[in-house]
Amino acid sequence: VNFLCSAFYIYASETDTNMSCNSFHRYADLQDKRMVLYAQLCDDMEEIFTTKGLEKTPLTEVTQFQTTSAVDKNDLQPDDEESLEAVMTRVAEQVRTRRIDLFPLFEDYDRVNNGMVTRSQFRRVLSELDLSKLITELEWLVLWKKFSVQVGGRRDYNYLAFCHTINSLGQH
Repeated sequence: VNFLCSAFYIYASETDTNMSCNSFHRYADLQDKRMVLYAQLCDDMEEIFTTKGLEKTPLTEVTQFQTTSAVDKNDLQPDDEESLEAVMTRVAEQVRTRRIDLFPLFEDYDRVNNGMVTRSQFRRVLSELDLSKLITELEWLVLWKKFSVQVGGRRDYNYLAFCHTINSLGQH
């Protein structure tokens, strides 16, 4: 249990570490306090990401895990919302008409595979797809306000949220 707590401590604040260490104590072996109920810990961790026992029932319908995106928390002013809707509709129409798959080009720039690209990479992808001509400078700022998220010490574009929004608009 102390190992789990110390391993978690590397990545978390002291408050989070204390809370998590308290929850890790349920994995302590009652016969030998130095041991961890590893199988139970693994089962509980795996259950977060998938359906338990899926290997025994492979035809089970599994719903994809959806995180709450930081982009959803980026609220815009009413006139910015109008600009966003207008530019997203224009871009979505071009993506649908020209049958463009946005993901591959963004993924080329996403080296750590976290769904984020820098501001210049975002513009470069849309330029390579010949979509940047549809976007005014004011609309670039609105896109930044909506789809930028804090990643470490900097803000980057969440291209996954952008692509999902474009694709859902293009289907209507």
